Amino acid sequence: DKVLCSPCPAGAKCWGTAEIWSQVNHWRTGHYTGGSNRRSRAQPTYVPNTNEKRFLRCPNAACRGGALSECRAGGTGPVCADCTVGYSMSAGLKRCMACIDQREFDVLCFVGLMLLYLGIIVWQSRKIFESLKKLEINRVEWLLRIIQNHLQILGIIMRTVAVPSHSDSKTRETMSE
Repeated sequence: DKVLCSPCPAGAKCWGTAEIWSQVNHWRTGHYTGGSNRRSRAQPTYVPNTNEKRFLRCPNAACRGGALSECRAGGTGPVCADCTVGYSMSAGLKRCMACIDQREFDVLCFVGLMLLYLGIIVWQSRKIFESLKKLEINRVEWLLRIIQNHLQILGIIMRTVAVPSHSDSKTRETMSE
């Protein structure tokens, strides 16, 4: 029994057997089963077509290759062009990057704004103290006025910005179920 051997297709890794794998950064054509609804959280299952000898080049090194044409972390779909839940396509790199937790982002923004606000207070206070030093006025009284003024401004900001509490997130989770 003689077997007719074919040349290894471009983008494939051949082992001298009937088994052919995708090279790194290549995708073997096939089809998906299940999870075709984009609103569904169920991930589709990729089934490579072992009779297919076409291998597509993946954009931006998104494909790991291998027997099942696996994607790098966060990638899914043909040529790993889509992102899984919890990942988002970055504009600059054009690859799936893990999403930052919204609460972390909110805390970082809040801390950053508070540091900026504190810097403005220190800068203003130094300028005012330099002026008061020349006029020989009691600086403690002015310092208390500055602190009171900034605390009032901070109170207005806190009333304007809605900061969600732990009980609010529990209510939202219950409502979404």
